[in-house]
Amino acid sequence: MNAAIHGIRIDLGDGPPSDPGEIDAEPGRFDVVLLNPPFGMRNWSLPTARSARPWPYGEPSPHNVTMAWLQAAVEALAPGGRAAMIMPYNATFALTVREREIRGAMVERGAVRCVVALPSHLFRETTVPVTVWILAHPGDTAGEEVLFVDARGATRKIGPTHRVLTEPGCQAVLDAYQGWMNKTAALPIATEDFAATTATVTEIREHSYDLQPSTYLNQGRQLVTDRRTSPTLPALRSNLARLDDEARTADLTLDRCLERLVSWTR
Repeated sequence: MNAAIHGIRIDLGDGPPSDPGEIDAEPGRFDVVLLNPPFGMRNWSLPTARSARPWPYGEPSPHNVTMAWLQAAVEALAPGGRAAMIMPYNATFALTVREREIRGAMVERGAVRCVVALPSHLFRETTVPVTVWILAHPGDTAGEEVLFVDARGATRKIGPTHRVLTEPGCQAVLDAYQGWMNKTAALPIATEDFAATTATVTEIREHSYDLQPSTYLNQGRQLVTDRRTSPTLPALRSNLARLDDEARTADLTLDRCLERLVSWTR
């Protein structure tokens, strides 16, 4: 349906599963996986054939489908394959023990190659801030670092609330990623509306597997502050946007928790 709305003709293969809540992918079949999944699903399940196959990075929560989607995408990759998928922003920092352990296992085994932060209102289907994760086949040579990109400022409004990435913003993301892959990019990058840097697996481990780009970009800003220079206006604007996104995500998480509460009965 999403492809049809955007005028894209695609081969959907054998069609969707009979149960739209099923999460699964046949392992090791695809060179490229592109996913914009319904990550807000509260009721999800596994097909009977999948239940005998262990999750590669840890058992996902039955109440949160996010880590199931990430693992299914990685598992579907053939050697040398790559996955690009849209995830909610809070998937990068959720502090439940289970989610942190799954993120940690994915980072340690080199499955996470890049995380791109995007603003809220970028998709008509959801208003929450989102991220793009670039994932790799677990059998590939594990990377020693992860690329973090903050493209939240590289957008413009169309209409009262909806936002789109600007063409220069899209190109900046592509240039940063391709330059990092080819070892030709001069990182870190910091402009008024775009920033990128890398962090080693050791640094990510020290931050409890927090994958928010702002966590590692702010380290560079702190070094500037320590040299007794004033924060720049772009840095302040970026920090304000980050705090707004985190507050909005916290509000949505609280709403979901409250919805799951069962009323007390006497």
